[in-house]
Amino acid sequence: MKRHQVRYPQLLGGVVGRGEGFRKGVGSFPEFFCISGKDMQFKEVNPMKRVLLTLALLAFIVGGASATPDDLCGCALITHQVPQLQYTVGDGINLCPEYAAYAISSAEEQINRIDTGSVACINWFILAAFMEDDKEWCGCQFGFDTFQDGLVTFDFSDACYPPTGGLEIPSAGWPGPLEGTALVVTGDPWTGNYVPLYYFGGYAYGYGDPGIMQLIPDPTVVNPFGGLGNCLPVPGMYDAMLGGMGVDMPGTYVEPLYVPQPGVCCFGEDCVNMFTQWDCEDQGGVWMAGPPDCGPPNPCLILGACCVGGNCVITTQSVCEQGGGEWLGEGTVCEPNPCPAVCCEGCACHIMLEQECLQSGWDWYPDWTTCTPNPCPTPAGSTSWGTIKALYR
Repeated sequence: MKRHQVRYPQLLGGVVGRGEGFRKGVGSFPEFFCISGKDMQFKEVNPMKRVLLTLALLAFIVGGASATPDDLCGCALITHQVPQLQYTVGDGINLCPEYAAYAISSAEEQINRIDTGSVACINWFILAAFMEDDKEWCGCQFGFDTFQDGLVTFDFSDACYPPTGGLEIPSAGWPGPLEGTALVVTGDPWTGNYVPLYYFGGYAYGYGDPGIMQLIPDPTVVNPFGGLGNCLPVPGMYDAMLGGMGVDMPGTYVEPLYVPQPGVCCFGEDCVNMFTQWDCEDQGGVWMAGPPDCGPPNPCLILGACCVGGNCVITTQSVCEQGGGEWLGEGTVCEPNPCPAVCCEGCACHIMLEQECLQSGWDWYPDWTTCTPNPCPTPAGSTSWGTIKALYR
């Protein structure tokens, strides 16, 4: 049965918050939850960097009316090597178009280890991944943790933008240990799942100890951030699970998370706050996503038109029947009035709808519901006293 839903604003496209007991370690599974928020912005050490990035996010906003594409909760930035791609040297290298032929579609397919015994020239990608397809985002920011000198030598790196392009604002030493970068689109947003955002090329000879090029929140900003920004007019910023590329050792495996959305559970017209849809449906309830608020008004109420004579009100079936009315069903409306009542065509009585009665130029009596006996007034005629006396002679 479809339930009538009160139009609450959805808690989507907000800031990703950190709950009590949040575990910050990269590669761990933080306790994500979505909260409404509009005050988180990029706050770089360099004020000009902040201005440019904010303007880029606000000036090139694309769409974003649908809640689902804008909700990036549980996103992951996966590090992935494509062994089939051969390293090439020269200016103007762009590995982004080459990735499509070797694209992955699940976290289990990620290759986050480079073995220098088999290859010296390396290339690898950072992919944006989600539990659900068809996501849409306009900004990204991340950085590198520290790693030992000589682990890799970067020869080239660049962002993978949509065809309409984008803007990168890197720190002075990017790419390198404890450096970071921020990306925004300048037209169409990034869309999809397991989408390449960035690529690197270089050399790894294995002269030193094994290590990991670990992604972390950009360490060069006042409020370090590692994740994605959606395309809403006030962008929602979403912390990501951050992977890492290992050299001669396993890298950091991450995968996108399912983040339960809050809501209420309806047992008939009884409303109960619950945290997950699974809990609700396991107990035989009907789940309604949105703010966990049972009102008033009660979002579980099943509303429809109720006829009391020719008078129409919107209420529940139980309230309608307790008042002696006739409930017309879920989702029915009072405009135009669906409740029939007495319509008087002079002294002729009809049971019909208000709109039909008034369009005919007749008189509508919503409190009368039957023509037996005829409630319509009999018109008075002109006569004389003599005529009346003659009736009784």
